[in-house]
Amino acid sequence: MIQPFISNASILLLCVFGHYLLILRAQREGQVRQGPAGDSVCSVTTGILFGTAGVLLVVSSVLLEGGVRLDLRNIGILLAALLGGPKAALIATGFIAAARLTQGGFYLASVVGLLSALATMLASILLVRRLPVYRLTTWLSGYIISYLIIFATYAIVLPSDGLLLRSMTYYVVVSLPVIGLCYLLHSQLARVNELYAEAQYNGEKYRQLFYSAHDLVYLFTVEDGQPQRILDANTAAAQALGYERDELLALSPKDMYDPAFLALERDTENSCLLKGEQRMFEWSLVRKDGSFILVEISGRMLRLSGQLVCLAVARDISLRKESEKALLEANQKLERLSVSDGLTGIYNRRGMDLYYRMFWDRTLDTGAPLAVLLMDIDYFKAYNDTYGHLAGDHCLKRIAMTLEAQAAAAGGIACRYGGEEFAVVLPEADSLKALDIAGSIRDAINGLALLHAGSAVSSCVTLSIGIAIHSPHEAGSIREELLQRADQALYMAKHGGRNRATLWESSQGDAEAEDLIG
Repeated sequence: MIQPFISNASILLLCVFGHYLLILRAQREGQVRQGPAGDSVCSVTTGILFGTAGVLLVVSSVLLEGGVRLDLRNIGILLAALLGGPKAALIATGFIAAARLTQGGFYLASVVGLLSALATMLASILLVRRLPVYRLTTWLSGYIISYLIIFATYAIVLPSDGLLLRSMTYYVVVSLPVIGLCYLLHSQLARVNELYAEAQYNGEKYRQLFYSAHDLVYLFTVEDGQPQRILDANTAAAQALGYERDELLALSPKDMYDPAFLALERDTENSCLLKGEQRMFEWSLVRKDGSFILVEISGRMLRLSGQLVCLAVARDISLRKESEKALLEANQKLERLSVSDGLTGIYNRRGMDLYYRMFWDRTLDTGAPLAVLLMDIDYFKAYNDTYGHLAGDHCLKRIAMTLEAQAAAAGGIACRYGGEEFAVVLPEADSLKALDIAGSIRDAINGLALLHAGSAVSSCVTLSIGIAIHSPHEAGSIREELLQRADQALYMAKHGGRNRATLWESSQGDAEAEDLIG
């Protein structure tokens, strides 16, 4: 009797294993949803599987007295319900009922066996609808219910109590380990399938992230410390570089790099990435059409299936760089405007202060002389009264342009000091050079021949110039004092008859200046 039972047990264990092979295949083909097995689209297949197994169980059953057959068909129905849900239990019961009626015909044992299968099916369906199928208590409860049903069935059809007890003992000895082994096999295979499904989900999730990322992402192999070929690249990388994805996968990372950047390779991306350093670089990539895009790139070394690869992530920063360049130019323009006179375009007082401070510091470091020329347009108020303010503005612009040219030729700067006053700062200029430049300025202004009917010294616009020199041998002088001396020299030039340049001399004291150019 024991041998047919063992055959029954083997058939059921193989069915449980086969069920999970079906689940695994369905997962690979994307035909099964996450959740309990009963929610899967494999219910029909599971029902057919256990129904076929039930037919084999009936065929290999133990023949008892009176044509009664004993097998594990009720366990098969229970397993169909636990693993495939109500639909699977219904299908399996249909197969088993058909097999039992075909084998034994319509007589008491067959009808009672059929009713036993139907009762087991209903009980199993109620069980899986109310209890979680992954718990051992659910399996044991189902086993107890099916055992009670089979016990009641054979109590009706078997002729003697001794045969009933002996048969039920064999049934328990074989069926209880079977249900235990099936549960263990179910638990382990379910865990394997769960891990497989999770791995599939994570793989798909990261695959979607990889391909849908807005940044350029590409994966390339590394051999002997050198990049070899691109294994994979996302859509953004292909589109940004102007390639079809298949074309991009045929390239090496070096095929995408700007040759000018490859010359710096030792200190840039490849060397650092290949050493496993996580750093960010600005890099230039070559598009298919030969144009370039500037990217910010970082990467990480990985080992996939024993092969060393590098995952590189690049972000197109061309627009950002253009914006930064435009912002820099705007800031520079703003800076120039902040030190430029709005009317004449030359440096304003702030610009002069910046350069004057720089020239002064250089003078202190090198010991070279520094000259400051302050100048005033003679009788400029009368010029405005005679010709109007628009003509006065035009006069200021012409004089400013002339002063800027003269100062630049001498290595200095010119600025509008205020109103009709201008200043020229000349580094490394001693008194002789300063006087020479002052004469050149006066000649250049006279050469403009700007008519000035309101002037008492000339028929054209003229300048009065005050000159002060900082000598490296002079002790105790300060930056502001040099400007004061130039202002005093200008005062002396104006009160000495205008249209002249006057040099401040320390021997004459702070209130006097020598008129050298008249």
